[in-house]
Amino acid sequence: MNREEVQGKYKISVRGNDQNTNPQVKIMKAQQILMAITNPLFQQSGIITPIQQANGLKRFYQALDVEQWEELINMQPRPPMMPPPGADIRPRFDDLTDVEQAQVLAGRGVKPDIQGRALKSQAIIQEKSKEQEGMDIENLSRIADMISVPGGESAGEVD
Repeated sequence: MNREEVQGKYKISVRGNDQNTNPQVKIMKAQQILMAITNPLFQQSGIITPIQQANGLKRFYQALDVEQWEELINMQPRPPMMPPPGADIRPRFDDLTDVEQAQVLAGRGVKPDIQGRALKSQAIIQEKSKEQEGMDIENLSRIADMISVPGGESAGEVD
């Protein structure tokens, strides 16, 4: 395109846009930005970083026409605080489940005894079921004692 092609008379009409000049719309947009950058879900999930928060606050203050907004924002975020080192938790071997014990032993080069572990698990299950049966019988005898009345009559009989 050259100068001769561009020359001519043009009719230019300018229309005012309420979205760009209305102060209430500016404030609403600024509030939307502030709500988004202070959303705890966005902060915790890492969607919004501290630098993005500072930029959002900068735009918020600029939209509100705050003079010297630079004084209100620290653009250099501080490094994240590391939790103090705690004592390592070392569970005892007996506290581990059967599968976890097998993993520990396999990590040390010991081949697991699959049949022995299966028999041990079955023995534990049988022992617990016997304990449960004993408790059931004891509970039933207590209920029977509570129902029976001295003198040989049961509580359910009425003359």
